[in-house]
Amino acid sequence: MLTVYCDQLPNSYLLILASERQATDPHALARALGRAGRSGKTSVWVDCSLLALADATPDTGLLLRAYHEAFAARGIEMVVAHASPELRQCLVGPRSKPGPALVDSLVDASNFKLLPALE
Repeated sequence: MLTVYCDQLPNSYLLILASERQATDPHALARALGRAGRSGKTSVWVDCSLLALADATPDTGLLLRAYHEAFAARGIEMVVAHASPELRQCLVGPRSKPGPALVDSLVDASNFKLLPALE
């Protein structure tokens, strides 16, 4: 099961995905991503370092991809840090629709160049 911790940083909105033993809200990630999109930040960072392999499901990847595409249409960059190889595979999209930026750490996320604003 998945718990999502949120924090607003000066230039981005940080989501930390963490696995829990007890049942948690299955819609927590979708709600947290929705809040991140409404935060007014130009970048959303998703840290998967506390995410167990069992929670890095294709459904999690599809949800992150869907929000990435919605964010990109609004000029918001999504950066995913510490994704497992399985989750990375779900996030990589076809060349016509690239997935979110994948980085090894949050330090790399802070150095990531944001997309130019859509006009």
